[in-house]
Amino acid sequence: MRLRQRSHAIAAVCAALTLLAGCHLPATSTHLRSKVSPDEAVLQVVEKNATGEPDFLKPLEREQDGWDRSVEHLGDIRSHASPQGPVMVVSHYGLDEYPPGFEVAALTPDGAVRWSQELRSRISFNDFHGMRSELSPDGRFLGLTAASHDLHPLDQAVVAYAVLETETGAVVRTGTEAGVLLGMSLTNTDMVIQTSGTDFPAGLDWSENPHALTGPSTLTRLPLADRQAAAQVQHTDLWLVAADGESLFLSDTPLRDLDDREFRHSIATVSLMDTSGTVTGTVTGVKLVSPDGVLHRCEPQSAGETEDTQTCELYAPGTGARTPTTGLFAQYQVGATQNLIQLYQQVVETTPDGEKTKYVLASWSIGAATPSTDPQIECSGIIGLSCRTTTIPQAG
Repeated sequence: MRLRQRSHAIAAVCAALTLLAGCHLPATSTHLRSKVSPDEAVLQVVEKNATGEPDFLKPLEREQDGWDRSVEHLGDIRSHASPQGPVMVVSHYGLDEYPPGFEVAALTPDGAVRWSQELRSRISFNDFHGMRSELSPDGRFLGLTAASHDLHPLDQAVVAYAVLETETGAVVRTGTEAGVLLGMSLTNTDMVIQTSGTDFPAGLDWSENPHALTGPSTLTRLPLADRQAAAQVQHTDLWLVAADGESLFLSDTPLRDLDDREFRHSIATVSLMDTSGTVTGTVTGVKLVSPDGVLHRCEPQSAGETEDTQTCELYAPGTGARTPTTGLFAQYQVGATQNLIQLYQQVVETTPDGEKTKYVLASWSIGAATPSTDPQIECSGIIGLSCRTTTIPQAG
């Protein structure tokens, strides 16, 4: 932990110095090298277990309302809802004794293993920007990306990527792209990786420093139907934040600022880009973006309006579906076989210590469909994956 904190502090100073004269720091880990080789960064399958239990998972534990899956070695854990069941992704940066790469387990809705994969690299990855994983909106493909560590100079930054089929675990594509990783999303036909010469999609134009001279970020589209097909390259000065089946969602606000934790949202404008690179529309007032292309947005507040009365809705641009959500606050939640949008009501309680605000689950929506109060399976976890049946609390 101290190494990571120290690395982040050094990297922050380095980023500032890079704008002035470029910055080349010595490595603080045996995994870090003075120069990144794209061949070393490639994610390679080291173990595939089509059936049976993988070594990185502990035995399944069943409970009355669900089940738990713990991991043998702690890492960053994310889950994704595919039609066949949740896909569990464990990321390792490689700054400790555990090799850098991904462990992936595709599970059935009741927690049994369908297939598993281990993908490893020979370089350490960036634990600040993180290692990313996303599913295509139809749930057929899993995309993985990882950025080289930020102690490497920006002009040597490398992004390693891999795409797997969620039904079988078959590897569709692997490779690397040059640049700083800013975003990654999947449509139903492409994996799209956003890279830049800096940490910003608009880049910098400071001619006194060649290392900081860069234009708009690059969107690299990798076709999923043909692993040999050439990539299509486009450019944008916006952040790639999500995608639906056909369009990319580009925002003036980075995805980390559209986080739904504690219901503290930025307000963003999202532009929709088709496969040709043409912007086909914009959506304003966006407060929440789900990875599969559902937006929670609100109209501007008029005089006297509060968050409780402000006109809001769930909106899926790909289908045109809209559902009113006035007076509700939205959070994205992974299920066992489908993604959920949880809708909460804000409740103010009077206590001996004064008024306190809490949020009570009122309903949930699949996409932008009419909200339901039926029980749903929700999956989450920090040291493993826990899938539980959740019910709406009864009033009173």
